[in-house]
Amino acid sequence: MSALSRREFGVATLTTLALLFSRTSSASSSSTISFTTLSIVANLDPASDEFNLLNRISFGVTDQELNTIRATGTSAYIEQQLDPLSIDDSQLDATLSEYFPALALPISKLLKRDKKIPSQLRYATAFRAAYSRRQLNEVMVDFWSNHFNIYQQGLTGFLKIIDDREVIRPHAMGYFKDLLFASAHSPAMLLYLDNHKNTKQGGNENYARELLELHTLGVDGGYTQEDVIQVAYCLTGWTVAGKKSTHQGEFVFNSRRHKKGVKTVLGEAIHFPDDPIKEGERVLEILANHPATARFISKKLCRRFVSDTPSNTLIEHIASVFIQTGGYIPDLLRAIFNSSEFRQSADQKIRRPFELMSSFIRSLQISPYKNLIQKMNGMLTILDQVPFRRLSPDGYPDKAEDWINSNALINRWNFAITAVNLKFKQKNMSRLISANTIEGIVDELVDRLLFRPLSNVDRETIIAFAQNYAPQNKTLKAKQKRNVTLRISTLLLASPYYQWR
Repeated sequence: MSALSRREFGVATLTTLALLFSRTSSASSSSTISFTTLSIVANLDPASDEFNLLNRISFGVTDQELNTIRATGTSAYIEQQLDPLSIDDSQLDATLSEYFPALALPISKLLKRDKKIPSQLRYATAFRAAYSRRQLNEVMVDFWSNHFNIYQQGLTGFLKIIDDREVIRPHAMGYFKDLLFASAHSPAMLLYLDNHKNTKQGGNENYARELLELHTLGVDGGYTQEDVIQVAYCLTGWTVAGKKSTHQGEFVFNSRRHKKGVKTVLGEAIHFPDDPIKEGERVLEILANHPATARFISKKLCRRFVSDTPSNTLIEHIASVFIQTGGYIPDLLRAIFNSSEFRQSADQKIRRPFELMSSFIRSLQISPYKNLIQKMNGMLTILDQVPFRRLSPDGYPDKAEDWINSNALINRWNFAITAVNLKFKQKNMSRLISANTIEGIVDELVDRLLFRPLSNVDRETIIAFAQNYAPQNKTLKAKQKRNVTLRISTLLLASPYYQWR
């Protein structure tokens, strides 16, 4: 049988998916995809604690990682993931060096402007999410890449490679203050948010506004429009060296562009006439240590790891840890993972498209090759989450309501087809299945792809679906087994058991 097409896998699949999703939402069973999914909260059969932890601190559960966490225990596993440099990832590093050499290039070579260079970062990011052993670190790189979002376009597209390498990755599991300072000095950020245009002759408030609203205090963080103006004044002269400079593309402070005089930010007078770059640095210190920043960052972390609507109790607890530790990110994560709310919140988060792609690769154990991510990039484009292609500075959203509707669910089903077809081109999965009956194939695939039980009702629904393609209670021939394996694999990956984490 050739690769499965969307048309082939049509009405019966839509009917079955509708039944599966209707049992996890207020929608009634239907033969069409017409879910009331904006308020959907999964109510699936429970999985093991180890699975639930992995499903939320990684880009997808694998049998190897499950075996590791069962051998070490959840606490030891968390501690290892909180210390990513202790985990050997040299095999992945070697693959990235071979496939995506631009990642290691200095600015001078990046700025030769080969138009294919920015895409190497996007593909490498997806490779890391799928194949890195430092899974929690990659989750946090994704988190901070969206928090400090930079759209890859033009010169910024090249400089984002430096930003990823020198700003996000080295600080993703460090102190928030260090990450904030590094981002504020990032040429990619200063260009993206126009601070290179922010001079004493003509102020530009874009970066100052997003620094307050998106990077630190939050929109309700207590600042005023006058604070935005004053922060912008403090950051005049923070710019990027131009073409005529031997340091083209690097951060520079141009004191001749800096607006002199006293500035007042959040009630504090700021003035360093002998060393004016310190005015911007003092602003960053104030913001990094502000209670509103602690709460804003804590809320976003709780939303990422717990639910779309974490409790104020949990948010305030994590904010207190932020203040006590000076914003040390591993301590914030440890506090979240040890909370009762985290332990009780399995299946409360929908996988966003980028997470879905990474988890497909991990669950199907698709072997890495250079063009793999390019093959799947088309679906990420349709589902609107290509890495570093979010135009607005707020980054990709992290709530189900932004990702789930009837059309999106159909696109997710198509994405599952794409992934399973890629796996079958590499290896006929049916040969990995020992069972030769529909029931046996369903059970083995559930163990292999979901790592969790189906409810009896859902198991019978999926078996009934498979009967459209092969006889029940009979030994299947090779072609029938391949057909059923391909279709059931796709259905399971498109089901709510997989789409929620």
